[in-house]
Amino acid sequence: MIAGLLLSGAIGTLMVAYAARNLWREHVQSTPKVRESRKVEEKSHNHEKEVIKLRDIAHIWREIETGKPEESRPRPVFSHREIDDFYAKHVDNPVVKGNRRIVIEKLLEMLDTGGDCPSIVGRGRYENDREPERGYAIERYDCFARIPLWQHSITVAEKYISKFQYKVMVPNALVIALGHDIGIIEAEYAKYYTKLTHPEISLLVLKSITEFTSLENFEEISSIIMSHHSITNLKLAKILKASDQEARNIEFNGPETARAFENAGEIQKKGKGDIAQEKEETVLPDSGEVESFAEKVDPRKMHDGGEPTNQSKNAPKEIVPLPHWLDFGAILSHVGKEINILEKTADLSLNWSAYSVRGGYVWVKEELLWEAVMKTSGENAGLFAAEEDKALKWDILYTVVMELGRRGMAAREMIREGYYQAPVTVLAGKRTPSPAFMTPFLPGAFDISPDELEKRKGSLLASTVRDIVPKRKDNPP
Repeated sequence: MIAGLLLSGAIGTLMVAYAARNLWREHVQSTPKVRESRKVEEKSHNHEKEVIKLRDIAHIWREIETGKPEESRPRPVFSHREIDDFYAKHVDNPVVKGNRRIVIEKLLEMLDTGGDCPSIVGRGRYENDREPERGYAIERYDCFARIPLWQHSITVAEKYISKFQYKVMVPNALVIALGHDIGIIEAEYAKYYTKLTHPEISLLVLKSITEFTSLENFEEISSIIMSHHSITNLKLAKILKASDQEARNIEFNGPETARAFENAGEIQKKGKGDIAQEKEETVLPDSGEVESFAEKVDPRKMHDGGEPTNQSKNAPKEIVPLPHWLDFGAILSHVGKEINILEKTADLSLNWSAYSVRGGYVWVKEELLWEAVMKTSGENAGLFAAEEDKALKWDILYTVVMELGRRGMAAREMIREGYYQAPVTVLAGKRTPSPAFMTPFLPGAFDISPDELEKRKGSLLASTVRDIVPKRKDNPP
């Protein structure tokens, strides 16, 4: 009896334990599933929150703000309709925002209230011989003095921003273009013109704007503005110079300019045919020195080799006056340092600019000759204008070469009449001979002995160029 009860109790205990075991197993197996399910839900919820859509972060790569911008500003009201139209077209859009927008608005407000002053400085009431643009011929200078600063600034801005492919670059471009001449505003220029030039004064004005110095790249913008009348390697500064010159060409050749001259009694109306007939080929004066560059009337179409596309009609036969300070000795010295020198370019290719043939001529590429003229010129506005006006640039080079030929330095006998380069064939080791145009100089032009020039040649140069053979003058280029 007792044994039966004990057996029953044991069996019951086992059954309870078994049931408890099963219940625990079910609990253990089910609980992770619930927890895991919750974790997935949490992850899904968090993941949904962390999704960053491109449209939501576009402002990050459009514009980096390092300071807290002002609260929303009311739309500026401008008295000049053209400035208001410019604002509506280029500024009043989503890509222009934050501190850059504030800087742009303030610059436009300054131009609106103080920009009726002349767009050029250096002569007259605020005489400043350090101003680059005072080197313009008197006709151009007087013309630009009649163009108000606000008009010139928005014309430059239109040209400048048109050269950028992506709209995200517009805000910086607007700050640069609208601010590059802001120091010409009379109230500002009158304070500093005896000590500073207008790019320097422009930076003073810009740096007085808190939002400008809050920009991450304000130093880069400052460098571009400081370089817009200088020789520079800054790409954006070069684009600004080109835009500025395009604006000047529009201003000089536009109907407003023609009316201004007519009203001032400074010119008479002439047709293009009359002007063309009045052109005559001139010769260099004995000194080769006059005050300023002649202005182009009828730019000719030529290709980059310096040779005209139409030999009978478009050859650059016109000698242009050269500035009295042009130093031909310095030009030759600059070229002489580059003869037989091989340099690595940014893309690691090898490049040479001048090569001497043993017992013969020194052949110089156009790029080096123009660089020599520019580097030894200071900051002459006429030369900077020629960087964008190829016809004028080629005429200046033609005049320089003809004068150097007259002085017994350039080999004019190797160059066809009306040209400043000669067609040649460049022989380079096993490579295919290549045609080129270069200017020939006599061996003694650079005050360097032929032996010394030969010593400069190394194995790399020898593998790049072996000889330069001129083509016959009576053969077409």
